[in-house]
Amino acid sequence: MYREGIEELDLYIERGTERVPDDDRFHILDSGSPLGSFAMLADAQRYLAQLAARRGWQDPAASEITPGDRLRAEQAERFLRDSYRDKKTRATRRGGRGGRGGV
Repeated sequence: MYREGIEELDLYIERGTERVPDDDRFHILDSGSPLGSFAMLADAQRYLAQLAARRGWQDPAASEITPGDRLRAEQAERFLRDSYRDKKTRATRRGGRGGRGGV
């Protein structure tokens, strides 16, 4: 379960909660109404920030986040996604050298 958002604007990113479908995607909710869904958290966060900026809201903690911090977070997310993909590929691979069932 994941939930992040701006309480003052009633804008949230949710994944795996009772208000959104259980499809492993990050959904943007505005006062409980769906606005979109994203496969990547970073994309959902960017969209949420754009919506908030259009409404004139500024994150007080945004000045504390440096571009380097954002880059490191994106690289970590990419590493985890690629790692998952590699593990899944190895787990579902069959045959070949050292595979099951003979020659």
